[in-house]
Amino acid sequence: MVRIAAPTPEPSGKDRRGLGASSASAFNKLYWTRISLGVFAAFAAEGVFRIVGGDYTNGLLVGVLVYFASYYLARYTWFRNVEPEKVSKVYSTGIGGYVMLFLFVWILLFTLGV
Repeated sequence: MVRIAAPTPEPSGKDRRGLGASSASAFNKLYWTRISLGVFAAFAAEGVFRIVGGDYTNGLLVGVLVYFASYYLARYTWFRNVEPEKVSKVYSTGIGGYVMLFLFVWILLFTLGV
C-alpha cells in the first residue's frame, strides 16, 4: 500500500518569509499592468510618429514616459509603504515584457502602415 504524505501547512504571519501573499499579488498586478501599457504605448508611439513625423526618438520617448508613469503610479498607489530595499523591485518588475511587447507591437503597426 502506498502512503501519500499530507501536505504541510504553509507558515503564516511573521514566520512567512519573502514578499507575502498580498505583495506577490500586487507585483503580479503591476506586471500585467505594465504588459498592457506596453501595447498602449506602442499605439501611442505610432500615433505620435504618424502625426509629428520626424525620427523614431519621439516614439521611443513615448515608450519611456509611459514606463516612468507606470512606475510613479505603482509607487504611490500600490506600494506606498514598501521597504526601501524593495523599491528596485517595483522599478524593475515587468520591464523586459514591457520593452519586448512595446517594440513588437510598434514594429508590427509600422509594418502594417496603420
